[in-house]
Amino acid sequence: MFKNLLLSLCSLVLVAGCGGAEAGRTSNTESGNASAALDSNSSTNTEGALLYASVAGTEVAVSANEAAISAAASLKSQFSPAACVINATVSENVLSYSLKDCTGPWGLVHVSGTVVVTYDKMPGAIHATLKVTDLTVNGASFDLDSSAAYTVSGDSHKLVVQTDGSGVGFFGTKLGRHGAFTFTWDSAARCASLDGEWSTTIGNDTWSTSVKGFEQCKGVCPASGTISHTGGISGVTITVAFDGSADAKWTSSNGKTGDLLLLCIGG
Repeated sequence: MFKNLLLSLCSLVLVAGCGGAEAGRTSNTESGNASAALDSNSSTNTEGALLYASVAGTEVAVSANEAAISAAASLKSQFSPAACVINATVSENVLSYSLKDCTGPWGLVHVSGTVVVTYDKMPGAIHATLKVTDLTVNGASFDLDSSAAYTVSGDSHKLVVQTDGSGVGFFGTKLGRHGAFTFTWDSAARCASLDGEWSTTIGNDTWSTSVKGFEQCKGVCPASGTISHTGGISGVTITVAFDGSADAKWTSSNGKTGDLLLLCIGG
């Protein structure tokens, strides 16, 4: 239904001259801190995309066991080719499935790993707990342990997520995350939004990362939103802003600026 809705922030590419944070430690450059901010946010996007794929179709379920069955039936329509979804099994309210070089929703590409989801039926919502170890997504790797409440009202779908995760991001940053985010999408307008706040641990440093007002529709660049990333040894704040064009701007509290080239079609 909503496959490949967004080119997620994991698809952002830093323009020439901007380096990433080295794995296991924080870069001392603003451009490196900007790439670390994107790695943290991309990990969250990956988590949201997997949760989305794992709850699709469960809104009609009347029990936790039925939610697991409905989610399993929907998996092959969430990933392509359909044959990349293997070993999907349901045991009461628990769904386990493996992915082998899949393309999935929200810009997921080259996804491999095993996902275990436990479902509970709540008043007006489906609750899903996601556990993943050694998931690989286009060269990045993640361990995820999160839970989400999934609700639907007309064309509006919402995931309210408590997140914990660790791994090595798309730009090579080794990091851990803990916090919360909300992912909503409109199945009629084919648009989605992301808002959230979490702590990011990079090496021995802790950063505060937040995303506010991020909105994007299928086939175009992000219309709005900001990433704010604060902390490290220097306490610097990196802000990345989106305005609907194929270029996002980052600024630092030290007065430095730079550009991010987005893999999307500018409005």
